[in-house]
Amino acid sequence: MNIEMLNADTLHTLPKGKEHNDGGGLYLVIKDTGAASWKFKFTLNGKVEKMGLGSTSVRDIHEARDLASIYRRLVRDGRDPRAEQRPGGIAVKTSPLFKSFAQAICDTACAGLKNQKAKDKWQMNVDVYFKAIHAKHMHELGVQDMLDVLLPIWTRIPVAAAEARGRLQRIVQASMSLGHRPLNEANIASLAVLEPLLPQARKKGQIRGSHPSLPYRLLPQFWVELRKHNTIASKTLQMVILTCVRHNEATQMKFEQVGPHPEHDAVQWTIPGKVMKNNLQADIPLTATAIKLLDEMRELRAMRGDDKEALVFPGEGKPGTYGNEQSENTLLKLIQKTMGYDGIRKPRGSTHGVRASFRSWGQDETTHERETLEFCLHHLEGGKAELAYKNGTMWRKRVAALADWEAYVTSLERAGTATPEKKSHLSLVA
Repeated sequence: MNIEMLNADTLHTLPKGKEHNDGGGLYLVIKDTGAASWKFKFTLNGKVEKMGLGSTSVRDIHEARDLASIYRRLVRDGRDPRAEQRPGGIAVKTSPLFKSFAQAICDTACAGLKNQKAKDKWQMNVDVYFKAIHAKHMHELGVQDMLDVLLPIWTRIPVAAAEARGRLQRIVQASMSLGHRPLNEANIASLAVLEPLLPQARKKGQIRGSHPSLPYRLLPQFWVELRKHNTIASKTLQMVILTCVRHNEATQMKFEQVGPHPEHDAVQWTIPGKVMKNNLQADIPLTATAIKLLDEMRELRAMRGDDKEALVFPGEGKPGTYGNEQSENTLLKLIQKTMGYDGIRKPRGSTHGVRASFRSWGQDETTHERETLEFCLHHLEGGKAELAYKNGTMWRKRVAALADWEAYVTSLERAGTATPEKKSHLSLVA
């Protein structure tokens, strides 16, 4: 029977022990004892919920319908009507778990991204960096939870940590907009809230923390072991070693960037400023072994019949296929996991650490000038005024330094005197 036909005189005639539907989620519940009360049912986050609106003795049918109408609008907007009845407006019972809620926000954010690396970073934040708070409900999160996520990475990987904080702020703000957290409070993941509690960020130009680097005396043996891996990642790392460039500069290398030097009988690799850390275009001398690496990659491209492949060292996908740019962790995985230079089985190394190995070798074992070694690393010294008058490229000096470096790194391979891989650590460190 439709409740709209009821009135105070006929209410007691409805069957007991049943719920009577008035439409729009409003029900009249009459217990076996005859006690009658109003109930509102709704669906939120895919789950059917319900809430009491009081007994018929304190709320008549017209008031119950007005209240149900208000709550239907809240549900339509993604809000929990029960939150309106709690201090601070927090929907305790229906606040979703952080992991599921964060994943939903991640999916929404990634839907508008074209770059797969950006999508992977978002997903890694949710799966790895935010793992400590996966099991918490959104309304339970506090400032300490944000610190538990950020402190372990804040100084260790500051760029990634800053990005993670921004994504946390977006997730928390979304929960506030949907009524899972109070809208009238500060976002607990905002920089304004967290900055006083986090270690001070490194100022621009300040010396950064060192990357794990192998002692330069291990590089000839490392080179021999590396050459046993006939993969694109291995060839990329070989190019990094020979040219002393940064990881991203090698993975974004294109065939069209390689050509003859305009003044010297040599081959150079021109890296555009947008790829370089200092935003200045760089010209890198290529040694004989580096040029041979390029020829091998050209042959591979020709075998694939792909004239449109611009990257010299594309990422590897499924067996026999290649993707776009390599992941930033590919070379590090090769060094530490595949080759065992993880600080346990062998000394710990890293992609960026190769540059430190070169710098130490040049300082300790050669007569190359300090400025030449720094130029090879593209650490350009001096203020804006001084750099404006530095028109020289130190080309011949850099060619000599990198040629000597190549001769040193490849010395064991050329001599055929490399020690067995399993004994390399002990024999060379001793």
